[in-house]
Amino acid sequence: MSVPARRISVDERERTILEFVRAAGEGGASVKDIYTGVGEQLGDEVTIQAYYKLLARMQATGRLEEAAADDGERRFVVAPYLHPETALSLDDVYALMEELEPTDAIARVIDAREYFDERRKDTLVRAAEALLEEDPRELMIGLLLDRARELEADVEMLASAELRDPELEGRVRGQLKEFHRLAYRMLGISRRALDAPYELVAPHTMTRPGPPWVRVDEALLRAEISERVFGERVIELIDVNGVRDREEWNRTAVAGTDGSTYASVLQINTAQGFIDDVGSQIVTFNNSVAYVQPGASQRLAQGERPYYSVPMSRSAIDDKSNRGMVMAHFMYRYLSESEYEHMAKCATDVVQWRADKAVFSGDARAIGTGATLPKPRVHFRDGTITPQEREYGHYSRDNAYGDMVREGISLSRDILDRVRSAPAPVVFAGAVKTTQAQLFATVLNWYISRGSVITRGEPIDAGWDLTRAAHIADNEAMSLLLSTLNDRLGPGQHFVTFQVMRPFHSLTEYYYRGPEDHDAAAWVEFFRKKQGREEEDYQSNVLPQPPWLTQFSDLEDENYVFMCGHADYVSFYIGHTGGDPAPVAPRYEFMESLRAMGREQASERVERNVRLIVGALDRTGLSADRDHNFMSRKMLVKIIPAVVFNAHEMCKALGRQLDTELRSIILANLQGIRRAKHLPPGEAQFLPMSVRRYVERYRQALGRHDEDESPPQR
Repeated sequence: MSVPARRISVDERERTILEFVRAAGEGGASVKDIYTGVGEQLGDEVTIQAYYKLLARMQATGRLEEAAADDGERRFVVAPYLHPETALSLDDVYALMEELEPTDAIARVIDAREYFDERRKDTLVRAAEALLEEDPRELMIGLLLDRARELEADVEMLASAELRDPELEGRVRGQLKEFHRLAYRMLGISRRALDAPYELVAPHTMTRPGPPWVRVDEALLRAEISERVFGERVIELIDVNGVRDREEWNRTAVAGTDGSTYASVLQINTAQGFIDDVGSQIVTFNNSVAYVQPGASQRLAQGERPYYSVPMSRSAIDDKSNRGMVMAHFMYRYLSESEYEHMAKCATDVVQWRADKAVFSGDARAIGTGATLPKPRVHFRDGTITPQEREYGHYSRDNAYGDMVREGISLSRDILDRVRSAPAPVVFAGAVKTTQAQLFATVLNWYISRGSVITRGEPIDAGWDLTRAAHIADNEAMSLLLSTLNDRLGPGQHFVTFQVMRPFHSLTEYYYRGPEDHDAAAWVEFFRKKQGREEEDYQSNVLPQPPWLTQFSDLEDENYVFMCGHADYVSFYIGHTGGDPAPVAPRYEFMESLRAMGREQASERVERNVRLIVGALDRTGLSADRDHNFMSRKMLVKIIPAVVFNAHEMCKALGRQLDTELRSIILANLQGIRRAKHLPPGEAQFLPMSVRRYVERYRQALGRHDEDESPPQR
């Protein structure tokens, strides 16, 4: 009886090939030598064609290089900058991250932070100095093309029955997720420019017509990157002293908003019956506060406090226009547990959006005096400026949860309309203190280990350990990178990174399955077709109630459709860093409508907004939000705009007031209910009103209405 051959994984073959070629020395090894030598070492039975695919993949990932040969035979050598610890490609690392256990993932994030801090004075210094000269668009194109080549090489192996195995399928699946995250979610690239369908990992891939599997239109990709990536260099210096009108900032107000949420279980010692009825219900309190710092020439009245918030009164809390300030699941009994939890998170965001709109539109009035606060030119929101709930599947629900999501999108659209129509430049920005995004960090890791080889001929750091570095988040990586340039700064000078624009749809479920074009007309047509399909499903009783879109005759003005076609979010980092450890800088982002502009106009708009944000921060200042590093004695310092910090402090104080006011209101209502319960049955009754008396009251009301409507007497 014959013994079945041992199954050999692609990963094992690649490691053995690397060792074999390294042992071959400077002359390298031919394909035939590799096939024979590695095959004998492993007892491998696959064909030489399979080895050609393996070598193509290793060349695409930069682990092997093709060497010159006198005999015309293809020979390979190990890349001169390749060290044993860098044997994995960045895509390999991200694929492995999918399989990490939670405790291991946390440990690796901490380790990545420490690794960056360790290399801050050597590798990061060299990287920062080199990036002062690099074109961000060329780097982004190089990264995407490099990833596309790696993915294509792996899919080629996946299409081989000899090489396909579960490990390779898992690796390609992880690569594909990472590719979609980078190209479609983070950059909003269209499928016409770059297409890597999910079907690449399906079993029928082996019988699909030949390559290329990953479609790339490089000319269109370059055009789209020029509309998504801004800045002349990856890192640039901005000097806020270079302004024509030095008095301009004295006439400029800067605002900041913060939202807070508190959750508790209401307990009333004298209301045991109430507690027994409703059980241990969690009550959530949401509020938001805005702080407006006027320019030096915009004086406030004596004693005026430049804060805005919804009044902490019974009428305000019960006002339906302020829904979401106080929430408990028993108030929304038709929502499932999941829907309510999503709605509670959404409500926190929407309450802050209301404050944002009031202040940014110039409708906010100061707490206490009611005086109108100055309309800000630059507005900072604590957190992201993208609505928390933005999936169309949530937006279109016909319940209280859908109502809350729609309000958030509507408020965001109102603010975008002001940004688009304001006669003078205005900026609606956000400061995101904590982010798990990995776009800027991905570019940095790729550049240090591989991108710099393409642009400079040699790597920034040949020994850069991707298995450690790949786990760091953007804000920590950029904080440490920019901190290395502090000694070059003078008063009013700040280093900033390049800027990346993400269209609204890339943040929704339509990041890949939307229209191939991303302009406003394409999105209107996309939703018009969706409207027709939903109408057919409703008429055929497939859907039990009319879908959301069926009520609109003009989709161009529907809020969600409008945001898909017009809302764009631009992100970048500013170097507010120094010390040990370096303060963690927030990700700054602002909302604009860039896709309808030409390339030159969009670039000017982005540059203008970045300068306004940097100038506003330089003049209003920064504050520190301190927290301990996990499993460390070091103190992590997060830098936030001072206007946001002031709003945050007042928000905490008003949150406690909201808690107190709500308890007093509930107690008053409860006492009223109890008094009503103890009334004898005969004490409360409905008394009939005569028809004559009813008609008289109606006639009097009509008379007052006519007087109100009558024209004024001359």
